[in-house]
Amino acid sequence: MEKDENRLTEHFRMEEFVYSAMAVEFGLDNSLPLGVMPAIRNLTVRLLEPLRVYHRQSMYITSGYRSEELNRLVGGSPNSQHMRGEAVDIYVLDRYRLLEDLVGSRLNFD
Repeated sequence: MEKDENRLTEHFRMEEFVYSAMAVEFGLDNSLPLGVMPAIRNLTVRLLEPLRVYHRQSMYITSGYRSEELNRLVGGSPNSQHMRGEAVDIYVLDRYRLLEDLVGSRLNFD
């Protein structure tokens, strides 16, 4: 079987971190700088994947990496962790259960 270079973990792929409907709509380049990749891998391997396994429900990334221009356009903080690959917004069907699971998992997050 061929290795999927875009797969970060069993449940997450690199494309999820860079795709932005707003970037597409406004023709912005939201390409991932090489220096941000280690942070995204760390976030995925140490938090998102273990949380997804613990939560046992689908999780969808709605906002991952943001270029400076995209971050400004969406009204993000000027020092947003999204621009460093250290933050992600996710969608789940039951956000209260996700919060309970996040606390219960004892995973390190901020």
